[in-house]
Formats: sequence, structure tokens, C-alpha cells
Amino acid sequence: MGPEWSSELYFVQIDPACQVLCSTEYEGAQIPIAWTSKHGEGSVFYTSLAHEYGNVTSDHVTRLLVNGVNWAARD
Repeated sequence: MGPEWSSELYFVQIDPACQVLCSTEYEGAQIPIAWTSKHGEGSVFYTSLAHEYGNVTSDHVTRLLVNGVNWAARD
């Protein structure tokens, strides 16, 4: 089991081709909260984390954000 956070949960449908990086469970369903995908020649990184200041300052979330942005920005 990984770290725990408290954040607003977004219910979204994602393309099955997306690579889910992390998810949470809500009423028995897995809800993705961070993923990557390709869009044409571009790279997309998404996360719904960071609504709470404490989440942004977490080492785990900071690492996720930095790695996600670096991945999406690479050539």
C-alpha cells in the first residue's frame, strides 16, 4: 500500500490506451488519479492530485509532478 492523501476525487473516463500511473478505490471501483498518454506526436501527463497544499508538498506528489512534466516535455 502506498502513501495516503486527501483530495477532491474527479470521476473521469480515460482512453484505454492511457498508462495509469496511480489510482484510488471508491465504492469498489478503481479511479485513475494520474496517467500518461500520447496525442499525435505529443506526450500528455495528467494528475488530479494537488488540490490540498499538503499534497503538493509531499515528496511522493512532488516526484510524480516533476517526473510527469519531464516525461511530457522530452523530445
